Amino acid sequence: MSTNNPKLLSHFSPVFPVKNVSETLLWYEEQLDFTTDFKWQNPPTYAVISREEIKIHLTEKEDDFEPSKTHTAIYIFVHDVDLLFQEFKAKGLVKGELENAEYGMRDFDLVDLNGFRLTFGQSVS
Repeated sequence: MSTNNPKLLSHFSPVFPVKNVSETLLWYEEQLDFTTDFKWQNPPTYAVISREEIKIHLTEKEDDFEPSKTHTAIYIFVHDVDLLFQEFKAKGLVKGELENAEYGMRDFDLVDLNGFRLTFGQSVS
């Protein structure tokens, strides 16, 4: 890419197709301390939630889509994974343990009410 070309890409957000946007908003607010930034329609069929710099879009699914039971839907890089792990563990959201992985990250998983696997991690280097 030439240095004369302007930057074109800004940022991204995952879009999770969910059964019920309202229920999902409430879960993310109460369990993960996200806030609702935007809702479209009443009841909402699309919404945006955030916590600090992380934004996730939610859309009411119109098909039989189901999240993977084994693969991470979103990997969220964090500044203090131990503290965040304790926060979510205290709420009973984490089933596994916080581990140092062979790929150089210290991370843990949790699964939201729709079955999306969220992984939170921090570099061990």
